[in-house]
Amino acid sequence: MGNENKEYYIWLSEHNHSFDISEAEAAQILKDAEGRGYKVITIESEEYPMSLRMIKDPPLVLYCLGDASLLNTPGVPRLSVVGTRRASPYGRWAASEIGKTIARCGAIHISGMAEGIDAAGHRAVLDNGGKSIAVLGTGVDVCFPKSSGDIYEELKEKGLIISEYKPGTTGYKSNFPERNRIISGLSEKCVIVEGQKRSGSLITANIAAEQNKELYAVPGNINQPNSIGPNILIEDGAIPIVNPTEIAETLGIGFLREKITAQRLKGLDAKIYEIVKRSGSIKTEEIMSYINDAPEKIMASLTMLELQGLIRNDGGLIS
Repeated sequence: MGNENKEYYIWLSEHNHSFDISEAEAAQILKDAEGRGYKVITIESEEYPMSLRMIKDPPLVLYCLGDASLLNTPGVPRLSVVGTRRASPYGRWAASEIGKTIARCGAIHISGMAEGIDAAGHRAVLDNGGKSIAVLGTGVDVCFPKSSGDIYEELKEKGLIISEYKPGTTGYKSNFPERNRIISGLSEKCVIVEGQKRSGSLITANIAAEQNKELYAVPGNINQPNSIGPNILIEDGAIPIVNPTEIAETLGIGFLREKITAQRLKGLDAKIYEIVKRSGSIKTEEIMSYINDAPEKIMASLTMLELQGLIRNDGGLIS
Protein backbone atom coordinates (compact mmCIF):
# COMPACT_ATOMS: atom_id res chain seq x y z
CA MET A 1 0.00 0.00 0.00
CA GLY A 2 1.49 3.35 -1.07
CA ASN A 3 1.71 6.48 1.06
CA GLU A 4 -1.50 7.92 -0.41
CA ASN A 5 -3.36 4.70 0.35
CA LYS A 6 -1.99 4.65 3.89
CA GLU A 7 -3.25 8.22 4.41
CA TYR A 8 -6.74 7.16 3.41
CA TYR A 9 -6.51 4.00 5.48
CA ILE A 10 -5.60 5.95 8.61
CA TRP A 11 -8.62 8.17 8.23
CA LEU A 12 -10.95 5.38 7.23
CA SER A 13 -9.91 2.98 9.98
CA GLU A 14 -9.12 5.25 12.93
CA HIS A 15 -11.24 8.37 12.55
CA ASN A 16 -14.44 7.79 10.63
CA HIS A 17 -17.18 7.33 13.22
CA SER A 18 -19.52 5.47 10.88
CA PHE A 19 -17.66 2.16 10.56
CA ASP A 20 -14.64 0.08 11.39
CA ILE A 21 -12.47 -0.99 8.51
CA SER A 22 -9.47 -3.21 7.93
CA GLU A 23 -6.38 -2.25 5.98
CA ALA A 24 -7.35 -4.78 3.30
CA GLU A 25 -10.83 -3.33 3.01
CA ALA A 26 -9.43 0.21 2.79
CA ALA A 27 -7.17 -0.89 -0.04
CA GLN A 28 -10.11 -2.50 -1.81
CA ILE A 29 -12.22 0.65 -1.45
CA LEU A 30 -9.48 2.73 -3.03
CA LYS A 31 -9.04 0.20 -5.83
CA ASP A 32 -12.78 0.21 -6.47
CA ALA A 33 -12.83 4.01 -6.41
CA GLU A 34 -10.31 4.14 -9.23
CA GLY A 35 -12.12 1.50 -11.24
CA ARG A 36 -15.66 2.82 -10.72
CA GLY A 37 -14.86 6.50 -11.13
CA TYR A 38 -15.52 7.86 -7.66
CA LYS A 39 -13.13 9.88 -5.54
CA VAL A 40 -12.21 9.60 -1.86
CA ILE A 41 -11.47 12.92 -0.13
CA THR A 42 -10.28 13.13 3.48
CA ILE A 43 -10.63 16.18 5.70
CA GLU A 44 -6.90 16.83 5.28
CA SER A 45 -7.17 17.03 1.50
CA GLU A 46 -6.99 20.40 -0.26
CA GLU A 47 -10.15 19.37 -2.12
CA TYR A 48 -12.15 19.12 1.10
CA PRO A 49 -14.67 22.02 1.23
CA MET A 50 -13.82 24.70 3.77
CA SER A 51 -17.49 25.16 4.66
CA LEU A 52 -17.61 21.61 6.04
CA ARG A 53 -14.44 22.06 8.08
CA MET A 54 -16.26 24.74 10.08
CA ILE A 55 -19.25 22.66 11.21
CA LYS A 56 -19.65 20.59 14.34
CA ASP A 57 -18.74 16.94 13.69
CA PRO A 58 -17.53 17.35 10.08
CA PRO A 59 -17.40 14.20 7.96
CA LEU A 60 -13.80 13.00 7.95
CA VAL A 61 -14.15 11.21 4.61
CA LEU A 62 -16.22 12.13 1.58
CA TYR A 63 -16.89 9.71 -1.27
CA CYS A 64 -17.62 11.65 -4.45
CA LEU A 65 -19.21 10.45 -7.68
CA GLY A 66 -19.32 13.07 -10.43
CA ASP A 67 -17.85 16.57 -10.58
CA ALA A 68 -16.04 17.02 -7.24
CA SER A 69 -15.05 20.59 -8.20
CA LEU A 70 -18.60 21.61 -7.21
CA LEU A 71 -17.49 21.28 -3.59
CA ASN A 72 -15.23 24.32 -4.01
CA THR A 73 -16.78 27.12 -6.05
CA PRO A 74 -15.44 30.57 -5.06
CA GLY A 75 -17.98 33.30 -5.75
CA VAL A 76 -20.80 30.88 -6.58
CA PRO A 77 -23.46 30.52 -3.85
CA ARG A 78 -24.64 27.05 -2.82
CA LEU A 79 -28.26 26.69 -1.73
CA SER A 80 -29.92 23.67 -0.17
CA VAL A 81 -33.59 23.02 -0.88
CA VAL A 82 -35.22 20.37 1.29
CA GLY A 83 -38.64 19.21 2.38
CA THR A 84 -40.98 16.33 3.00
CA ARG A 85 -41.08 13.10 1.02
CA ARG A 86 -44.90 13.30 1.09
CA ALA A 87 -44.98 16.53 -0.88
CA SER A 88 -48.17 18.18 -2.08
CA PRO A 89 -48.54 19.38 -5.70
CA TYR A 90 -47.99 22.91 -4.36
CA GLY A 91 -44.78 21.85 -2.61
CA ARG A 92 -43.44 20.11 -5.71
CA TRP A 93 -44.24 23.18 -7.78
CA ALA A 94 -42.48 25.49 -5.32
CA ALA A 95 -39.38 23.25 -5.18
CA SER A 96 -39.32 23.14 -8.98
CA GLU A 97 -39.59 26.93 -9.30
CA ILE A 98 -36.80 27.44 -6.78
CA GLY A 99 -34.62 24.80 -8.46
CA LYS A 100 -35.25 26.37 -11.86
CA THR A 101 -34.25 29.78 -10.51
CA ILE A 102 -31.07 28.43 -8.90
CA ALA A 103 -30.10 26.79 -12.21
CA ARG A 104 -30.81 29.85 -14.34
CA CYS A 105 -28.86 32.09 -11.98
CA GLY A 106 -25.81 29.82 -12.09
CA ALA A 107 -25.82 28.98 -8.36
CA ILE A 108 -25.41 25.42 -7.05
CA HIS A 109 -28.33 23.40 -5.67
CA ILE A 110 -27.94 20.86 -2.84
CA SER A 111 -30.44 18.32 -1.54
CA GLY A 112 -30.81 14.70 -0.45
CA MET A 113 -32.34 13.02 -3.53
CA ALA A 114 -35.31 11.78 -1.47
CA GLU A 115 -38.78 11.48 -2.95
CA GLY A 116 -40.97 14.57 -2.92
CA ILE A 117 -39.40 17.99 -2.44
CA ASP A 118 -35.76 16.88 -2.84
CA ALA A 119 -36.42 15.06 -6.10
CA ALA A 120 -38.51 17.91 -7.52
CA GLY A 121 -35.69 20.36 -6.90
CA HIS A 122 -32.98 18.13 -8.39
CA ARG A 123 -35.12 17.46 -11.46
CA ALA A 124 -35.82 21.15 -12.10
CA VAL A 125 -32.12 22.04 -11.80
CA LEU A 126 -31.03 19.30 -14.19
CA ASP A 127 -33.77 20.12 -16.71
CA ASN A 128 -32.62 23.75 -16.76
CA GLY A 129 -28.93 23.03 -17.26
CA GLY A 130 -27.88 23.75 -13.69
CA LYS A 131 -25.53 22.10 -11.22
CA SER A 132 -26.82 20.00 -8.34
CA ILE A 133 -25.26 18.03 -5.47
CA ALA A 134 -27.00 15.09 -3.80
CA VAL A 135 -25.89 14.11 -0.28
CA LEU A 136 -26.82 10.48 0.33
CA GLY A 137 -27.48 8.52 3.50
CA THR A 138 -26.15 5.44 1.68
CA GLY A 139 -22.92 4.71 -0.12
CA VAL A 140 -22.46 6.67 -3.34
CA ASP A 141 -22.88 3.44 -5.28
CA VAL A 142 -26.31 2.77 -3.77
CA CYS A 143 -29.21 4.62 -5.38
CA PHE A 144 -31.80 5.34 -2.70
CA PRO A 145 -34.68 5.63 -3.21
CA LYS A 146 -34.99 3.61 -6.40
CA SER A 147 -37.60 6.08 -7.65
CA SER A 148 -34.81 8.66 -8.00
CA GLY A 149 -32.82 6.42 -10.35
CA ASP A 150 -33.07 8.81 -13.29
CA ILE A 151 -31.85 11.70 -11.13
CA TYR A 152 -29.01 9.56 -9.76
CA GLU A 153 -27.78 8.69 -13.27
CA GLU A 154 -27.92 12.30 -14.46
CA LEU A 155 -26.13 13.61 -11.38
CA LYS A 156 -23.25 11.21 -12.03
CA GLU A 157 -22.79 12.86 -15.44
CA LYS A 158 -23.88 16.46 -14.84
CA GLY A 159 -23.57 17.07 -11.10
CA LEU A 160 -22.21 15.41 -7.98
CA ILE A 161 -23.23 12.67 -5.56
CA ILE A 162 -21.46 12.52 -2.18
CA SER A 163 -21.62 10.47 1.00
CA GLU A 164 -19.63 10.01 4.19
CA TYR A 165 -20.55 6.31 4.22
CA LYS A 166 -18.38 3.69 2.58
CA PRO A 167 -19.55 2.23 -0.74
CA GLY A 168 -22.11 -0.51 -0.39
CA THR A 169 -23.70 1.02 2.74
CA THR A 170 -27.47 0.63 2.63
CA GLY A 171 -30.05 3.08 3.93
CA TYR A 172 -29.98 2.75 7.71
CA LYS A 173 -32.62 5.00 9.25
CA SER A 174 -30.11 6.85 11.46
CA ASN A 175 -27.97 7.82 8.47
CA PHE A 176 -30.45 10.28 7.02
CA PRO A 177 -30.69 12.71 9.96
CA GLU A 178 -26.89 12.54 10.21
CA ARG A 179 -26.37 13.48 6.57
CA ASN A 180 -28.53 16.60 7.00
CA ARG A 181 -25.65 18.39 8.72
CA ILE A 182 -23.66 17.94 5.50
CA ILE A 183 -26.48 19.30 3.33
CA SER A 184 -26.68 22.48 5.41
CA GLY A 185 -22.93 22.59 6.01
CA LEU A 186 -22.19 22.77 2.31
CA SER A 187 -24.78 25.51 1.82
CA GLU A 188 -24.70 29.23 2.37
CA LYS A 189 -28.49 29.42 2.31
CA CYS A 190 -31.09 26.79 3.24
CA VAL A 191 -34.66 26.71 1.88
CA ILE A 192 -37.40 24.67 3.58
CA VAL A 193 -40.36 24.00 1.28
CA GLU A 194 -42.68 21.65 3.21
CA GLY A 195 -42.43 19.62 6.39
CA GLN A 196 -44.25 18.83 9.58
CA LYS A 197 -43.17 20.11 12.98
CA ARG A 198 -41.09 16.99 13.66
CA SER A 199 -39.56 16.14 10.30
CA GLY A 200 -36.22 15.73 8.59
CA SER A 201 -36.56 19.10 6.89
CA LEU A 202 -37.03 20.81 10.26
CA ILE A 203 -33.97 18.95 11.57
CA THR A 204 -32.03 20.41 8.64
CA ALA A 205 -33.45 23.87 9.38
CA ASN A 206 -32.39 23.66 13.03
CA ILE A 207 -28.91 22.51 12.06
CA ALA A 208 -28.67 25.31 9.48
CA ALA A 209 -29.61 27.85 12.17
CA GLU A 210 -26.93 26.43 14.49
CA GLN A 211 -24.44 26.75 11.63
CA ASN A 212 -25.46 30.40 11.09
CA LYS A 213 -26.77 29.77 7.60
CA GLU A 214 -29.36 32.03 5.99
CA LEU A 215 -32.73 30.33 6.40
CA TYR A 216 -35.69 30.66 4.00
CA ALA A 217 -39.11 29.02 3.98
CA VAL A 218 -42.06 28.69 1.62
CA PRO A 219 -45.27 29.68 3.43
CA GLY A 220 -48.18 27.30 3.13
CA ASN A 221 -51.86 26.80 3.84
CA ILE A 222 -52.38 26.87 7.61
CA ASN A 223 -54.72 23.85 7.54
CA GLN A 224 -52.13 21.56 5.91
CA PRO A 225 -49.80 19.52 8.19
CA ASN A 226 -46.81 19.95 5.89
CA SER A 227 -47.12 23.73 6.10
CA ILE A 228 -46.66 23.77 9.86
CA GLY A 229 -42.87 23.52 9.73
CA PRO A 230 -42.17 26.32 7.22
CA ASN A 231 -44.80 28.59 8.79
CA ILE A 232 -43.24 28.15 12.25
CA LEU A 233 -39.80 28.92 10.79
CA ILE A 234 -41.14 32.12 9.24
CA GLU A 235 -42.70 33.08 12.57
CA ASP A 236 -39.28 32.51 14.15
CA GLY A 237 -37.49 34.73 11.64
CA ALA A 238 -36.86 32.72 8.45
CA ILE A 239 -37.21 34.78 5.28
CA PRO A 240 -40.45 33.90 3.44
CA ILE A 241 -40.47 33.24 -0.30
CA VAL A 242 -43.74 34.87 -1.29
CA ASN A 243 -43.41 35.98 -4.91
CA PRO A 244 -42.57 33.40 -7.61
CA THR A 245 -41.35 36.13 -9.97
CA GLU A 246 -38.85 37.44 -7.40
CA ILE A 247 -37.29 34.21 -6.11
CA ALA A 248 -33.82 35.16 -7.32
CA GLU A 249 -33.99 38.54 -5.60
CA THR A 250 -35.40 37.05 -2.38
CA LEU A 251 -32.62 34.45 -2.28
CA GLY A 252 -29.99 37.07 -3.12
CA ILE A 253 -28.74 35.39 -6.29
CA GLY A 254 -30.20 37.74 -8.89
CA PHE A 255 -26.75 39.27 -9.42
CA LEU A 256 -25.55 35.93 -10.79
CA ARG A 257 -28.33 35.87 -13.37
CA GLU A 258 -27.38 39.39 -14.49
CA LYS A 259 -23.72 38.44 -14.67
CA ILE A 260 -24.37 35.36 -16.80
CA THR A 261 -26.74 37.21 -19.11
CA ALA A 262 -24.33 40.13 -19.48
CA GLN A 263 -21.52 37.75 -20.48
CA ARG A 264 -23.66 36.58 -23.39
CA LEU A 265 -24.26 40.09 -24.74
CA LYS A 266 -22.73 41.01 -28.07
CA GLY A 267 -22.49 43.99 -30.38
CA LEU A 268 -24.71 46.98 -29.66
CA ASP A 269 -26.29 45.37 -26.59
CA ALA A 270 -22.88 44.83 -25.02
CA LYS A 271 -21.79 48.43 -25.77
CA ILE A 272 -24.90 49.96 -24.24
CA TYR A 273 -24.79 47.72 -21.18
CA GLU A 274 -21.15 48.64 -20.55
CA ILE A 275 -21.93 52.38 -20.82
CA VAL A 276 -24.83 52.12 -18.37
CA LYS A 277 -22.88 50.07 -15.84
CA ARG A 278 -19.90 52.41 -16.05
CA SER A 279 -22.07 55.50 -15.62
CA GLY A 280 -24.38 54.23 -12.90
CA SER A 281 -27.25 56.22 -14.41
CA ILE A 282 -27.41 58.00 -17.73
CA LYS A 283 -29.99 59.65 -19.99
CA THR A 284 -31.04 58.01 -23.23
CA GLU A 285 -29.83 61.06 -25.20
CA GLU A 286 -26.37 60.73 -23.70
CA ILE A 287 -26.16 57.08 -24.71
CA MET A 288 -27.04 58.05 -28.27
CA SER A 289 -24.29 60.66 -28.25
CA TYR A 290 -21.72 57.99 -27.32
CA ILE A 291 -22.81 55.44 -29.91
CA ASN A 292 -22.75 56.06 -33.64
CA ASP A 293 -25.79 54.02 -34.61
CA ALA A 294 -29.40 54.53 -35.66
CA PRO A 295 -31.62 55.80 -32.79
CA GLU A 296 -34.23 53.13 -33.46
CA LYS A 297 -31.59 50.39 -33.05
CA ILE A 298 -30.42 51.91 -29.77
CA MET A 299 -33.99 52.11 -28.48
CA ALA A 300 -34.62 48.49 -29.48
CA SER A 301 -31.46 47.42 -27.66
CA LEU A 302 -32.48 49.36 -24.53
CA THR A 303 -35.85 47.61 -24.58
CA MET A 304 -34.26 44.17 -24.86
CA LEU A 305 -31.82 44.91 -22.03
CA GLU A 306 -34.70 46.05 -19.82
CA LEU A 307 -36.74 42.93 -20.61
CA GLN A 308 -33.76 40.81 -19.53
CA GLY A 309 -33.63 42.66 -16.23
CA LEU A 310 -30.17 44.08 -16.89
CA ILE A 311 -31.12 47.76 -16.88
CA ARG A 312 -33.97 49.95 -15.67
CA ASN A 313 -35.56 52.74 -17.71
CA ASP A 314 -37.16 55.38 -15.47
CA GLY A 315 -38.62 58.00 -17.82
CA GLY A 316 -35.54 58.14 -20.01
CA LEU A 317 -33.02 57.82 -17.16
CA ILE A 318 -31.24 54.49 -17.63
CA SER A 319 -29.63 52.72 -14.69
